[in-house]
Amino acid sequence: MSGASGCSRERRFDAYYTRIGRPPFAPDYFANLVAVMADPGGCANHRVLAWAIYRASGNQNEFAIYLGSDCHGRREEIALTQADCALELPGSKPDIPSNG
Repeated sequence: MSGASGCSRERRFDAYYTRIGRPPFAPDYFANLVAVMADPGGCANHRVLAWAIYRASGNQNEFAIYLGSDCHGRREEIALTQADCALELPGSKPDIPSNG
């Protein structure tokens, strides 16, 4: 990692923590989110919430975003939608309460 990208990353973390405060992350925080998302038999509501937290907190943002770069190497943030969540969480079963 170059020094320039490291500084940019540090500024991004600092700005995020200034906006929301320092979250109480444990070392296995993101691994736990991934485990919840990866369980196709798990509660769909929990899986979607884990996906949203992972895509937001993992990218130091309040919202689920994709961090990438355009063809010129400039960083860009793209807001993710329900369709993106559905694509990344295959095999979800909707939580439909039974009437019986």
